[in-house]
Amino acid sequence: MLCVILDGFGKGPDNDANAITQAKMPYYQYLQHHAYQSELFTHGAYVGLPDGIMGNSEVGHMTLGAGRILESDLVTINRAIREKTFFTNPTLLAACRTKTVNLFGLLSDAGVHSHIDHLFALLDMTENAQIHAFLDGRDTPPGSARTYLLKLMQHPAVQEGRAKISSLCGRSFGMDRDNRWERTDAALLCMQGKGACAQDLLAYLDTCLATDEFIPPMRFTEYSPGPWISWNFRADRIQQMAKRLTPMTTMTPIDPTIPHQAAFIQVRNPGFGDRLARHHLRQLRIAETEKFAHVTYFFNQSQHEPHQGESHILIPSVRDVPTYDLAPAMSAFALTEKTIQNLGTYDFILLNLANADMVGHTGNLQAAIQACEVLDTALMQLGAACKEKGIDFFITADHGNIEVMRDHEGRPHTQHTLSPVPCLFLPKEARTIRMPEGSLASCADFFAQQMHL
Repeated sequence: MLCVILDGFGKGPDNDANAITQAKMPYYQYLQHHAYQSELFTHGAYVGLPDGIMGNSEVGHMTLGAGRILESDLVTINRAIREKTFFTNPTLLAACRTKTVNLFGLLSDAGVHSHIDHLFALLDMTENAQIHAFLDGRDTPPGSARTYLLKLMQHPAVQEGRAKISSLCGRSFGMDRDNRWERTDAALLCMQGKGACAQDLLAYLDTCLATDEFIPPMRFTEYSPGPWISWNFRADRIQQMAKRLTPMTTMTPIDPTIPHQAAFIQVRNPGFGDRLARHHLRQLRIAETEKFAHVTYFFNQSQHEPHQGESHILIPSVRDVPTYDLAPAMSAFALTEKTIQNLGTYDFILLNLANADMVGHTGNLQAAIQACEVLDTALMQLGAACKEKGIDFFITADHGNIEVMRDHEGRPHTQHTLSPVPCLFLPKEARTIRMPEGSLASCADFFAQQMHL
């Protein structure tokens, strides 16, 4: 079986802000008439998130791989704060009981990588904190950074002088995951008190021509050494920074080769990858750099080591562009070619095509339309190869994004959405099919049924 995840590809209304319906996608239209189909939900309680919180790639892939709804790290930490166990967590207490603590992470309430309330809880535990804020504008609206900074500035710890906003930068610097070390190091130097220093934080924000996620690093205080704590709970986008700041304290575990202490550790339960391994079946995970952790680490329920019989293919993401609207094809064609070469060699192939999500995040509608047309070509080639080789072809998405490229006021929309996602299946042979329904969690059992596990 070939399972393709169209990352960030939702089902939205047919209007001029929907890149999917605006694009020329003849093969996708063919699937609407010839494939078995349903739609799946990827947000809130459907994937173990709080009600109304949009899904994301991490949670989507974990739910697909688990075959059940898991409690997300966001829910776990929120409950710990609510029940006050957050403030007695021994790992956090050990890090916070020092003269100065350096806190860093994404200043956002989107709940995708972090939550501002988790920062506030840490501030309640510290006597003297320096805050290094990464600005969002991707999982939150572009231009919303001021709102979150003003909210932070009203926190009692900041008002009383127990905490200072020491530095800030856009998330493209502080949270790069594509080995653009020049971005990581620029943020790090600033966080460590090196380089230019500005006096007025909000004035600096106003003078920047870049949108939130691309705002260059700037510091506002002198640096004071002390333990580093990240309030991000999602692992993939803090690992590069963590390699430079070892040892440090994190909300959740990251790469075990990086020295760190995690405050919240989820119990790992077997998932679909384990089921394949138990049956001695060969499985391939293939993605470009931006989504490689999702088809491996996250799909495997936060397991770094591959299963017996599990192989990985990593295709590098495009490196010579600052944003993917300048290269909407990304690495889709190389991924498609490599996948077709391996059809028939593996019992199960999981392929992530990142275009809809990564181009959707730029807010560039025309580039998003091009990305959809690239995806259609890739799907057509994959579908033809599956038909020729007699292989089941399954398509879904982990969350929505590219189907909403403008908000209700006509401004660029860069966030994920609450839209359902398509679920399409072309079997290798005619047979009775009952499609997955409801949550992404229903897919693993569907895979097992089709593979007679």
